[in-house]
Amino acid sequence: QNYRVLSSAATSAGTGGVMLWVATALACNIMEVHPLGPRLLLVVMTIESLQFIFASVHAPINGDDQVWAVFDVLSETVYSIRGRFPEAAVVLLGDFNARVGSVIGKGIGPNQAECENEKGSIL
Repeated sequence: QNYRVLSSAATSAGTGGVMLWVATALACNIMEVHPLGPRLLLVVMTIESLQFIFASVHAPINGDDQVWAVFDVLSETVYSIRGRFPEAAVVLLGDFNARVGSVIGKGIGPNQAECENEKGSIL
């Protein structure tokens, strides 16, 4: 019982589902929880005097329409919530299945470099 688990349920086929685990030791006030389908969960909370909107996201691997649907709902809902909590910082968490490209340097070699994809551009 060290965590409070907030979730947006998986589909009836058992796919998807996202969670946000909040340590019970964290002095926070969970103000709103928005489970928005099997790929998106938004949680509004305050920690001390700071407001946050946490978005737990699992973007589809393929299917442009599905990808855009997730990002559209995310954008619209965050915009709506920020109307009530204008000082809230937005924190994006999740698996975006995005490729942001590769920059070769001391810590990153040329092996299996990936090109940026459309989801990477969105991020």
